[in-house]
Amino acid sequence: MRTKVLYVLVSNENDIFWEQTFLSIQSLLRTNGSTNITVLMDNLTYYGLKDKRAVLLSLISEPVVIDLDQNLSNKEKSRILKTNMRNYVDGDFLYIDTDTIILGDLSDIDRCEYDLAAVYERNRPFKDDFGRVNHIETMRRLGGNPHDSDEYFNSGVMLVKDTLFNREFFASWLKRWKQGVGRNVYFDQPSLACVNKEFNNPIHVLDGKWNCQGRYCFCYIREAKIFHYLYDRFFDFPLLKKEFFYSLKDNPIITLEIESILQNPVRYVSPINEIITGGEVKRMRSRMYSGIRSIDMKYPTFYNLIEKCLDNIYKFFLSFKKRKLAPPR
Repeated sequence: MRTKVLYVLVSNENDIFWEQTFLSIQSLLRTNGSTNITVLMDNLTYYGLKDKRAVLLSLISEPVVIDLDQNLSNKEKSRILKTNMRNYVDGDFLYIDTDTIILGDLSDIDRCEYDLAAVYERNRPFKDDFGRVNHIETMRRLGGNPHDSDEYFNSGVMLVKDTLFNREFFASWLKRWKQGVGRNVYFDQPSLACVNKEFNNPIHVLDGKWNCQGRYCFCYIREAKIFHYLYDRFFDFPLLKKEFFYSLKDNPIITLEIESILQNPVRYVSPINEIITGGEVKRMRSRMYSGIRSIDMKYPTFYNLIEKCLDNIYKFFLSFKKRKLAPPR
């Protein structure tokens, strides 16, 4: 594989980003042994790679260390490095977020003809994303002019070739992200969407298998190359729990349990699950459904009372009128 794999790491001993990166790199080495791995980090993160955390340096090909203002938060540092990574790292690269598991051979990316490419947010076009109203509102806060027909990408996996255009694009992304911070927007994807539209949509669409995003990627999971367990409070998966990574802080080794998760992460999604499609997804994304869910989360006693009443009413009608029971076809 000629294209290097790039991670961005800003971390200290109080978070789990080092542990996430460690696991992702371990999964990468298991499936792509000869890969050139680069980790872009700030100077304080690099100085903190000692004792047990120093093992990360033995797994990678190249650390790229950037001095950043120590008064910045780690959240700000990580976005500064990510939005301008093209101007910090030389050579073509496939950027991968740390909250990922590599499942297959990535060398096909060498044959990709695009200079800049990514996967759609939630593995679907913007017009089919029922959560786009929030993205549209955020982009407008950034001075953008979004429409349902626009493209909106997940920045967790990006193919970025080393071209002058891409360097200018990323410099603009950083500038736009900084403007967003002044308007209390710290997410990097809205600013990416704004810059992509301003530059006449240079980001090409990668197949969803390159960035299988949590509960949204059913159509791509069988051929997935990268599983992205991005934060989602409605997705029950062990690596979304901080406690899972605590053992790696004390002893950074791959246990049999971790090895099994790296080989088949979908097997560890909560067994209490259903695949919801079509109109049911629309209903689940409705304001009415959101309101009901909020009542359950904030006032569970009241919610359970209403649910019990409705359940009793349903049972009453079942006993009052016997339904015809027959297969649908």
